[in-house]
Amino acid sequence: FFFFQAEDGIRDFCLSRGLGDVYKRQENLVEAFNLKVNNEIKTRQNVLQVYDGAILLEQYPNPNVRYDNQVCSICKSYTYASYLKCDNCRAKGCAQHISICGCFSPNVTLYCRFTDQKMLEFLDKAQKILKEMP
Repeated sequence: FFFFQAEDGIRDFCLSRGLGDVYKRQENLVEAFNLKVNNEIKTRQNVLQVYDGAILLEQYPNPNVRYDNQVCSICKSYTYASYLKCDNCRAKGCAQHISICGCFSPNVTLYCRFTDQKMLEFLDKAQKILKEMP
């Protein structure tokens, strides 16, 4: 029988990441979520201002579905938080694009998964949980 012993330096040295790293990652997630929520609210306000009251504001047809298969016709991204839909040509797009089709119809609907107030409540809850952590 032969036994091989690992030489010094062969084994990987692994520091314990500890709870501090977990807390930092959660803090970063809350900061990122804060940015997303605030950007979404600003985008919605811009859309409402551009269409100057000639836009319908509706809740998602099924807000509990993870993805409603609503894909932006411009950037091909899923439109999780909100999307615009032209009532003439049925084009759908991210609210960030504001103009989603070539028909320039004033008949546009902004669909929102959550209200601005609900998103701010989610953010507030996440910040409270983060503050309660050691």
